[in-house]
Amino acid sequence: MNNVTIKNKTEIANVLNSHFVSISNIIEKEKNLHFSSLKECIDKKLKGIYFGIKPITKILKLCGDNIDIPITYLINKSSTEGVFPMTLKTASVISLHKSGPKSDPNNYRPISILPTISKILEKHSYNPF
Repeated sequence: MNNVTIKNKTEIANVLNSHFVSISNIIEKEKNLHFSSLKECIDKKLKGIYFGIKPITKILKLCGDNIDIPITYLINKSSTEGVFPMTLKTASVISLHKSGPKSDPNNYRPISILPTISKILEKHSYNPF
């Protein structure tokens, strides 16, 4: 990028973030996806159809009842209401160097680190019965 060497960790993170966001925007424009119209179409076709997800009973064997009961409740509530909590969709992104010069942002791949609970909820929803 303009043949400028950046050494400050915050500036490096900002450059990589800008690069990853620009790639994301390009991909979104290329796909030209209209999620709201897709949702409307799916809602019309699936009107009146119920997808049952079996309630989860015990998920965190080693954490004890202090955390197990609230998380079990959260997952079951999410399943019954059909809502995936927005906070569980928030990821931390780290950059992984693929190959080539480390000074080129194109040589990094973004890796999203999602909350563990979101992975449990997703897996449970994928295998409902």
